[in-house]
Amino acid sequence: MTLSIIPNSHVVVKLWVETFTGNARFDGPTYFSLEEYGQLERSRTLKMLDQFNSGSIQFKLARLWYDNCCKNHGCAARLDSRFVPTRLVEILSTPTLDQLEWRVSATSEIPRTNISGFITVSHRWDSRITAKLTRENMAQLRSFRPVSYLPQNFQTAISIAKHLGISYLWVDSLCIIQDSQQDWAKESLVMKDVYQQSSLNIVIGLTAQLSSERKVLSDPAVCRLNWEMSFWDSILLRPFRQSTRSRRFCITYADFWNHSVYDTELSDRAWIFQELMLSSRTLHLYDSQIIWECGALKACEMFPDGVPSKMMSSTDSKHTMSDFYRNIYEKSWTRDTVIERSWCSAVNRYSALELSFECDKLVAFAGIAKFFHSLHPDCYHGGIFRRHMPRHLLWWRVQETAKAITKSTRPSVFRAPSWSWAAIDAPIHTSFQLQGHSETVLAPIIEVQTSPVGEDHFGQVRDGRIILSGWLMLVTFPQTKAVKQLKDYQSLPRMILGETSNAIFDVEEDDIGQDRLFLPLTFVDTEGESKLNRDYKIFGLLLSPIPSGERTQFTRVGYLSRSVPWEHVQKEEFSALGFYRNEYGNTRWRRPTTPQTEITIV
Repeated sequence: MTLSIIPNSHVVVKLWVETFTGNARFDGPTYFSLEEYGQLERSRTLKMLDQFNSGSIQFKLARLWYDNCCKNHGCAARLDSRFVPTRLVEILSTPTLDQLEWRVSATSEIPRTNISGFITVSHRWDSRITAKLTRENMAQLRSFRPVSYLPQNFQTAISIAKHLGISYLWVDSLCIIQDSQQDWAKESLVMKDVYQQSSLNIVIGLTAQLSSERKVLSDPAVCRLNWEMSFWDSILLRPFRQSTRSRRFCITYADFWNHSVYDTELSDRAWIFQELMLSSRTLHLYDSQIIWECGALKACEMFPDGVPSKMMSSTDSKHTMSDFYRNIYEKSWTRDTVIERSWCSAVNRYSALELSFECDKLVAFAGIAKFFHSLHPDCYHGGIFRRHMPRHLLWWRVQETAKAITKSTRPSVFRAPSWSWAAIDAPIHTSFQLQGHSETVLAPIIEVQTSPVGEDHFGQVRDGRIILSGWLMLVTFPQTKAVKQLKDYQSLPRMILGETSNAIFDVEEDDIGQDRLFLPLTFVDTEGESKLNRDYKIFGLLLSPIPSGERTQFTRVGYLSRSVPWEHVQKEEFSALGFYRNEYGNTRWRRPTTPQTEITIV
């Protein structure tokens, strides 16, 4: 939406308006008249990479935020000073920042007392990045050399580190041998610790990160604010009929934080998502401004003392680890509820992100999984913790997002068993336990097994299976062709889907208009125990038999939820699962007498 301010007119501003001093706030539409039209003062033109220097306001703000966090926040309490990565970029102390030199050092050769902390760098990989550690140049990079050897984004990170008094950086392209699969496998095991134990993570989201070319943003000829862009304006406005005195206001969009931090090109990368979640402190460098995140403060140049809480409401489902720790103490939820909800939020967000290599789906998420495992140790199988089964088997593909209608595909090679959300490339939704709703398990887990490719049980897997004990049903879709299908399963109770059903196939190509098998996993009482006639809802998996397998071996092809209408409760599809009407005509459930079958899903 673009707002054009016309001379001598009143403008309705329907966005959140905040003064720089924080003294006046206007909720909802507020009328303003423009002062000094034609003399618009932009607070700051687009910053250039080479404008990050020791005297800039950006450096001063970064130092202020960092020092304040070190002295007054508890973010550093979770840092383990005993951990250091295998290699670090060492910065040589020089009289000025312009003369900085660097080298790649093995931490085993550095006195431990010399490493008081290190900074990590998150950046988007590009084929033009030439600063890489390889087996061939390893000896050369162990000698100090000028920072001009590095891309501009790395130079910026080194300058900031030195300005903060930190002499060591960890950059993936320089601290992992890029042409050694063995070294990558070794270093990927400690990726969680690298980012979780760093003193600060610098996210380089600058559009000119790979060159020193200047981008020029000229002031508009008229006062026009474009809410879709990331820059911001400072203009003089007078609240109409409220005051005769002009005040300087900062006008931005209400979804500013989400737009600036989470909906950027850089944040769409799966590896960077993990880095952001694990870091206790993060400094974002963007063309428009720098942004700070830690467990106690979210701030930026526009709001250096803290982003207004009203602008943070849209980020509730996108926690960093700092948000997670704060929720434990601030929310009324139990610790286990905070853990599960935060886990589901992380999985849901991560599933929609991009990977350069499809085999990295579980690998790039391993650090987050290890973090949650440290909070509540449990067996981990292909993206799902054992204690959350079978509920977390009930993920489903998100068919449409705010950006577009989504497409779903399976990887070209095996990456995860079909029951894992990592088995498809698509945004998914994983449900957590609904508070106040009674959940009953219909298909208990007998055995879960996955085989890791390497040493890391949280990384890539080569196979997996799950065995449950449950009741199978035959599902007929309205568009099912009039041919007899799944002839070996025709004796099962049949469920015909209708208006109270919601079936979502994992990939569109599986929706081919034929019968499927349904394995109910759980049902919930969505009205609670106080209702005389309770409302039940069944959740389960759509399965397809393995062509060459046994009769009880299947692959998952989708998700199905089905309400239990009172008027249909006596039909076979519900009575076979134990639903009935009592003597008062109310819907109730009791465990069916029909024996359960052992069902294997691979």
